[in-house]
Amino acid sequence: MKSAFSTLACPAWTLDRVAESARAWGYHGVELRTFGFGPSEVACDPCHTCGEKTARLFAASGVAPLCLATGLRFDARIWPPLIGRAVGDHEAPIRQVRRIAQVASEIGAPFVRVFGFELPAGHTRSGGIRLIAERLHLAAQGCRNTGVRLLIENGGSFRTSAELLELLDETDAGNLLAVSLAPDVSRSAGEDPIAAMGALAGRVEMVRLRVQAGASGACGRGIGCEADSLAEAGYEGWTVIEADALWAMQGRDPGSLIAGGAKRLSKASRRGSGCCSGGKAPCCSAEAAPESACCSGGSHASSPCCGSAH
Repeated sequence: MKSAFSTLACPAWTLDRVAESARAWGYHGVELRTFGFGPSEVACDPCHTCGEKTARLFAASGVAPLCLATGLRFDARIWPPLIGRAVGDHEAPIRQVRRIAQVASEIGAPFVRVFGFELPAGHTRSGGIRLIAERLHLAAQGCRNTGVRLLIENGGSFRTSAELLELLDETDAGNLLAVSLAPDVSRSAGEDPIAAMGALAGRVEMVRLRVQAGASGACGRGIGCEADSLAEAGYEGWTVIEADALWAMQGRDPGSLIAGGAKRLSKASRRGSGCCSGGKAPCCSAEAAPESACCSGGSHASSPCCGSAH
């Protein structure tokens, strides 16, 4: 498993500090959150720095710039129905993707992350999927000849593998479009993430494990259990640790979250066994807590993954 972390965990850090910390903690790569070319909420936004400088910085650290993660989505409604295409700027996210893909190419990042998101109101399901797919297709074509591919992440109306496949097939972007899979989103839709990866048949280039915040007993399955499941399934691709300091992690030390994530991924890779397989679950060790956030309310409450630390 190749490890990376998202700079959502450390929005106040400079790119220099991000690269050096990634190297020190043993990460293979970094996912750089970007808000594009306007105002940004992160000091290490790659769209606000010279691409050549960023490339040199990461090359010197030996850490790969993995992905430019955007919040771009392609579900804007066309309204009014007859003249909406003429009066609305529905290609704005397509243009942004093309510019961000150029930045990714300059710094050597192979991926740009986007979303499809919610089916637009006033459309049939097939019509809404077709609308999003048309825009996604144009955005993916904007990556051609850059060495960069789009990653669409599951969410909104496309949480399951079946929903993603429906959109991917309609988009018809070939190798220019792959998948970033968020297991917590898959589970929220009632789908096992490992089964989702199998259904997506090699299209998953990245898995996102979120460090969940919240009250004790309500923190979700957690990165420890998910990392063990991925290792047990033989997954060897990119795994990104995301701890959202901008909106959900105020007051927590980003350094401890990021360092703990690196340890947990390394441990899962070495073990290659399931989370809750017999006896005390590996994700409940002192080394893993609290970053692994293994416990859960609801259906997982009685699982051996649920230590009192959570």
